[in-house]
Amino acid sequence: DGEVDSAPKTVTVTIQGVSAAGEPMFESAIAGTRLSDGTIVIGDALGSTIRFFDAGGKRARTVGRRGSGPGELQMPTWLGRCAADTVFAYDRRQARMLVVSPSGDVVRQYRVPAEETPGPAPAMLACNGAGTFAMIVDGPGPVSKEDDLDIMGRRGALWIAGPDGRSGRTAG
Repeated sequence: DGEVDSAPKTVTVTIQGVSAAGEPMFESAIAGTRLSDGTIVIGDALGSTIRFFDAGGKRARTVGRRGSGPGELQMPTWLGRCAADTVFAYDRRQARMLVVSPSGDVVRQYRVPAEETPGPAPAMLACNGAGTFAMIVDGPGPVSKEDDLDIMGRRGALWIAGPDGRSGRTAG
């Protein structure tokens, strides 16, 4: 009859909370995403790491460690798959985005927003497949307090930034 089943497929994978040696796998898992090859990526805020698991749930690689040097994290609070299979992780304490390839290599890192001096951290982050970010920043925006936006109960400025963290547009 030529019909194609276009319903989304649900896949369940179990990732153990402890390693084979009995050590906790995560201190505080914050977010996860699945790459096109089935790889699962999970951020750990208190462990200051990004963990990659194969499609079956077996740990494949750990990226990052606690610190402020290249490729190091202090407290990742957001993780997302942006720009194809590239993983972006926002480190709130350093106001910095870490960009990681699908193989787990650190591609680059930059301040968020890139051209600003450190200020309020984004309260909410989202990205699209092209790597464009929308960030709601608590506190007054670049215009005035009276022009701040109220989005999903958060009051602050909306920043739109490209994959390099540079602001393209702002509101509020």
